[in-house]
Amino acid sequence: MDVANKLRKLRHEAGFSQQQVADAIGVSKTTYFRLEKSAEYNANMSVDILLKILDLYNISFDEFNDIDFPIVKTEKFSPSLVRELEKVVDDDFAVLSPNWKENRAKFKEIQRVLNKAMDERAVFFDFPEWDLSSLKKSGIMLEMVNLDTRVERLLERAVKVQKMFSDAIF
Repeated sequence: MDVANKLRKLRHEAGFSQQQVADAIGVSKTTYFRLEKSAEYNANMSVDILLKILDLYNISFDEFNDIDFPIVKTEKFSPSLVRELEKVVDDDFAVLSPNWKENRAKFKEIQRVLNKAMDERAVFFDFPEWDLSSLKKSGIMLEMVNLDTRVERLLERAVKVQKMFSDAIF
């Protein structure tokens, strides 16, 4: 496997954006983007940059050389966000009140938590440098994406609760 694919795999497994890696190793995002895209460009990568990359991922040069595909990604949500999702779908929270302001406040809370969850989810599904419709053409192999089914069910329930409050206040 070439260096560009190894860099992409390491970054995705760690859950970093290209900007985060670029900042960590002290290069511009454009420079890092080129390292992941071009075999020609990364052939001229400095030893200093490679050592910073190995240090960032806490791996040895031998481990770097042993990296192979396919990529398996696993969805992870922060425990605090999971607790917030559980709270907004809880039976005590998800009850309409005769008070319009109370319903509106609950609606806004659900909306805040859902926005936060969807932002975390978007980061997980962010493959900006990949055209997922043509993985075979690019040589990138994505074997599996593991979703947290518990969180996915919480998200589904939170959307239903949000709709219930939305129908009641609008």
